Amino acid sequence: MSVLPDPSTLVSGLDPMKPAAAVINHLLAREPWARDTLMAHAGKVACIDTGVMQLRLKVTGDGYLQDVPADTLANVTIRLKLSDLPLIAANRERAVSYVKLEGDADFANAISQLSQKLRWDAEDDLARVLGDVAATRVVAGARQLVDAARTTRRSASRSRWAAVRNRRARSASRVGSPDAATPATVAARPARWR
Repeated sequence: MSVLPDPSTLVSGLDPMKPAAAVINHLLAREPWARDTLMAHAGKVACIDTGVMQLRLKVTGDGYLQDVPADTLANVTIRLKLSDLPLIAANRERAVSYVKLEGDADFANAISQLSQKLRWDAEDDLARVLGDVAATRVVAGARQLVDAARTTRRSASRSRWAAVRNRRARSASRVGSPDAATPATVAARPARWR
């Protein structure tokens, strides 16, 4: 007889989307204008469907959100691919181009506006735990890490394309190769490949 619970029952009971309402409510608590926007849609349910999982949130009378059961009828459904989340996070102004909206147009518009304007003030939240100076340094360090990652990604992308161009140039210049460089093939290449 095992003392440990059956792992399959643990995984089936976990819902990775459950904390979403708490996180969004944390942002809403700091922004009265956002709660006012949502209060106009009190009682309505939004469904965020990633294809893999769904999150259903109901707008309460005070402009906050609460989880509702999966079988609750949604007033608006927002369909998005999990693979598009990094693109949406990187450019929230273009987020609408990555999602498909169905249902109540006014409610969908309100959600779209909130998704573009609500911002997490990480420094303020960290200052409560770490103090002002430490929070400022942590956030500045995180920004530097993100910037370094972007720079590295761009540099790696450029290096890959340079390697491809060099490989093509080497293979095309081999004597006897069917792709051997001739005056006609050199002239036909884009200038950046010459």
